[in-house]
Amino acid sequence: MLYNKNSIYIDCGVDGGVAYVKDDHTVKVARCPKKNLTLICDLLTYIINHELKNNVSMVHIEHQQSFGEKDRSKDAFVLSENFTCWRTACYMSGVPYVTERPKAWQKKIGFRLPFDYNDRKTALCDFAKKLFPASIPKLEFNKCEIVEKKGKVTYYTADALCMMHVLRDQ
Repeated sequence: MLYNKNSIYIDCGVDGGVAYVKDDHTVKVARCPKKNLTLICDLLTYIINHELKNNVSMVHIEHQQSFGEKDRSKDAFVLSENFTCWRTACYMSGVPYVTERPKAWQKKIGFRLPFDYNDRKTALCDFAKKLFPASIPKLEFNKCEIVEKKGKVTYYTADALCMMHVLRDQ
């Protein structure tokens, strides 16, 4: 299946991830840095400059609200801070971005998702594993540099991959 090339999909939740599609339709992932604007900017800059060669068509950021069934004050603060950091990083990088409501993209998934948070995360992860059964290249921070390693679908990257799948025509 072909996805929108040069697009980035971000789940900036507490344990979120990033998925993006290169010009040759290669899909790659990364774990989302937590509430650290410097690391978020470094990751976004690396993806834009080195992976997508300064040719970003759109960044889709999952809209985060700090009120939900699993809300704890610390998690709510991290959600809000991560969301703000990613939007700020996009703005500073000059790349276009849109925010995507979780309920809106999840309705397009093609099957009914469980209401329970953990069950829903498991269902999304299982679905992403069916979409991407082989290993996926992933980026990791190694001291002061970003390195590419062999990866797989995880709970961290599943939402971003599912979001990429359902928003592929936008």
